[in-house]
Amino acid sequence: MTTSNMTAETEMKKVITWQDAFIYSGFKAVLTDSIFTFEHESRRNRKFLSRVLKVLGSYRSEDMTEFVPETDHVDKQEWFLAIDAVQHGAECGDWDDLRIMDPYMGGLVRWLNEVGIKTALSCDGHGEWQNLLTLINAEDHGTFSACLALLTNGELSYNGRSLVSRPPRRIQQFINNRDRAEALKLRRQREREGLIELAKKIHTHQGTLKKLVEMMRKASVYMNDVTHTSTERLVREFQEAG
Repeated sequence: MTTSNMTAETEMKKVITWQDAFIYSGFKAVLTDSIFTFEHESRRNRKFLSRVLKVLGSYRSEDMTEFVPETDHVDKQEWFLAIDAVQHGAECGDWDDLRIMDPYMGGLVRWLNEVGIKTALSCDGHGEWQNLLTLINAEDHGTFSACLALLTNGELSYNGRSLVSRPPRRIQQFINNRDRAEALKLRRQREREGLIELAKKIHTHQGTLKKLVEMMRKASVYMNDVTHTSTERLVREFQEAG
């Protein structure tokens, strides 16, 4: 298999729906009768979206209370290039400030925080390096891993610092038989695509995931209480025996 064929397999789909574009990038948009409204979105994010649409030639007022697209779809590459053109990159900041998020990380960060998993640092890797995603609470690592298992069937895993994809068999063969640097680049691009697909899945299953996060947090508190009580009892027994 040639490098060009491998690259073609990892290319982004040419077009996506506007609804998917907003979800991928973390915008709270409500679609009713072909009209998108943003009453649940912050003013700064509406202003940011207006600037993105201006780059795409679909400019609307900075108030951005509603958007009526001329077509149902938008070119996927052009959408992310427009996000990249007007964003102010920063690895940390308010999780709901989409202006500072990397193009492929905004949606994932926002929807994770919406379900209760609070993020700290993030970077989409720009298609060349390992992505970065850290959580504020260490106890959420297990919760996030449980969410990933449910949503991706093991295709994505979390190592406490990055989301790592399981390379498809053909990419793994490419790693073994061809240019390892090129294979690694393909894997990084695939992982970056995985960030936005994961964002969409989290957005779709927000209600269920929020309940799961709350349940696992309560279970963690209970186990900590049980462990603490057991430790106190063992210390007391040891002191009495001594």
